[in-house]
Amino acid sequence: MHWLKKAAIIAASIVFFLLVGFILNIVGFINGESQGYEMGKIEGSDEGYSQGYDEGEVEGYEQGQVEGYDEGQAEGYAAGRAVAAGEEVLINPSYQEMKDFLEADNTDDNPWVEGEYEGPDLVADINNNAEAQGFRAALVYIEFPKGAYSLLAFETTDKGLIYIEPQDDREVKVEVGVKYWEDNGYGKTDWDDTIKEVVVSW
Repeated sequence: MHWLKKAAIIAASIVFFLLVGFILNIVGFINGESQGYEMGKIEGSDEGYSQGYDEGEVEGYEQGQVEGYDEGQAEGYAAGRAVAAGEEVLINPSYQEMKDFLEADNTDDNPWVEGEYEGPDLVADINNNAEAQGFRAALVYIEFPKGAYSLLAFETTDKGLIYIEPQDDREVKVEVGVKYWEDNGYGKTDWDDTIKEVVVSW
């Protein structure tokens, strides 16, 4: 009987160690899988981002170069024909060129005289001065529920279309639904200044 008890203890010990080994194996597998997944995910994400960025940069550059070349060629061709024909060539200014022009131009200091020198006259003079500097400028007509108003716009080469209030050279927001005076910080009016229509004429 003594040897049976000893054999049972040995068998139980073997089973115990096998069970512990099995559990440790499972825990190690789970931990290894988790860590491997996270490391693989991080490295894969980094590698994918890097490759995607490089490919996107190359494709973006090539597309931008093609479009820029085509646009520049078309504009250069048109300007060359205009010069050859003796026509005046106007260019879209950069944002800074527009700002410099407006700062140097003192037309907005002209006195406002009812019936003689009003908004449309001021806008026309600034527009003419811009064109005399070689810059393309637009006359802008905005219509309210009752009444209308004139201002300027420049299609800048780096910031797109910019609307300008002619009386103080400020940049203003202009689109249907905007309250022109109120939304642009000039204060409320005692009439409806909601823009109902915008017409840009180059």
